[in-house]
Amino acid sequence: MTLHVRPLSGGAGAPIVAQHGVTGCGAVWTPVASLLVGRRVLAPDLAGHGLSPWTGSYATADQAAGVLEVLPAEPVDFVGSSWGALVGLHLAVHHPERIRRLVMVDIEPSFMQSETDVMPQQMTYASLDEVVATLRPAYPHAAEEDLRAYGEALVKPEGDGFVRRHDPLFAVRWPFRSDDHWDALPKVSCPTLLVHAGQSFVRAQIMEGMHGQIPGSQLVEIPESTHVVPMDAPAALVAALRTFLG
Repeated sequence: MTLHVRPLSGGAGAPIVAQHGVTGCGAVWTPVASLLVGRRVLAPDLAGHGLSPWTGSYATADQAAGVLEVLPAEPVDFVGSSWGALVGLHLAVHHPERIRRLVMVDIEPSFMQSETDVMPQQMTYASLDEVVATLRPAYPHAAEEDLRAYGEALVKPEGDGFVRRHDPLFAVRWPFRSDDHWDALPKVSCPTLLVHAGQSFVRAQIMEGMHGQIPGSQLVEIPESTHVVPMDAPAALVAALRTFLG
């Protein structure tokens, strides 16, 4: 299995590998990449998402193994949002020679919900306008053109309408909900930035606890953002990344 990788921008220095979360795709990082002038940004589609294969094996460790295969040869700056942050954490702990710096955006290391306790997922749409209208409540601050481009990347034509580009399994099950990464946090040896979204369901006190467990980590909050920060507040996220990554 080889994951699809979206080359979002070119540039110098250590590559930035930007990882999306559940039911998304690498295109969610396009607004961020457009602002990171001079940095090479690569965005893999996780297995079962976007243009990557459906495998049926979607544990976080399985996803990390797939991403590891498509990482550039040189150490990378890994920036993960939600589930993508847990993928980055796994790589930083188990393959520290491949991760130069780690950014974990709006995630908790364990969950009260079960794998099947997921939000209702719409899979089919009559039009692209319906795709955008369905996405808008989750991304209230996103620019219209960014949200439309992302919506177009999330779906493919089918019949008279469109269908989501992810394994239907994710409409009823999120495998990472069984994870518990608290014991992994003290094992992170690379410089680490934690980013909390101020309007997210992710709890600030939990991310503060993560900050206390990861040696030398930094924690910043982006007040005017919901959970998927790369789409909802890309400029604020880029400001934090520039300070941390250089």
